Amino acid sequence: MKYLISITGIVIAVLFIASMAFAEIRVISVKGDAAYKKSGKWLNLRKGQKLGDGTLISTGAGSRAVLAVDKSMLRVKQLTTMKVYAHKITKKGSNTHVGIKYGSINARIKRVGKLKTRFKVSTPVATSSVRGTEENIFYGVRTGMLVHAPSGTVWAGNNKGVFTRLTGDRKFNLPAGKGAPRPLLWWLQDKSWIPIYPDNLTDAEKDFFNNFGGDLGAGPQNPGDVLDQQLEGMASVNLIVNWIE
Repeated sequence: MKYLISITGIVIAVLFIASMAFAEIRVISVKGDAAYKKSGKWLNLRKGQKLGDGTLISTGAGSRAVLAVDKSMLRVKQLTTMKVYAHKITKKGSNTHVGIKYGSINARIKRVGKLKTRFKVSTPVATSSVRGTEENIFYGVRTGMLVHAPSGTVWAGNNKGVFTRLTGDRKFNLPAGKGAPRPLLWWLQDKSWIPIYPDNLTDAEKDFFNNFGGDLGAGPQNPGDVLDQQLEGMASVNLIVNWIE
């Protein structure tokens, strides 16, 4: 029995050591001008090299880099400066923390085996936490931090620890100098959600309206003038929108 227990302990230790060796950030591809800072000097970022904690990465105009964080993928887009604060695997799970000074990244996070996987992205104004999903993060001085969750669940919050849960393709935006983010549907405010036109239009006229409605009335030769002739009188529309704060 003691022999079996010893063998089991050795197997677990070997598996854990293997998982520790798997903890790495590696450059998958580079396009254009991309660099990393080492010992106070900027060097060209190259495919296949490994990056450690404290590495600063920068991409130029029209450039990008793709990094493999264990099984996850991190796409660093153009005009971005980011830093790898920490990346490690322990018995409790995988923990990665990167920061964006300015620019944007796309993170596609996959779980490392059965370990609890945590991936945190921070900016000067806010932080997002990803667990097995995808997110796009942007930070700029005027815009602040913008987080978009195309799928899955992402938690985003200010530096005081107040977090918002993002699902269903929602967007989080915390401008610089603000204590609370904008409403989750802020990007739909003051925009047309659905096309509105008279019921007596033909299908061809409706198609034209959908494609060129914003240009109607630009000149006498505009074929869309037919719409102006049919929009007579007043129309009442009841629309109820509940903004989620």
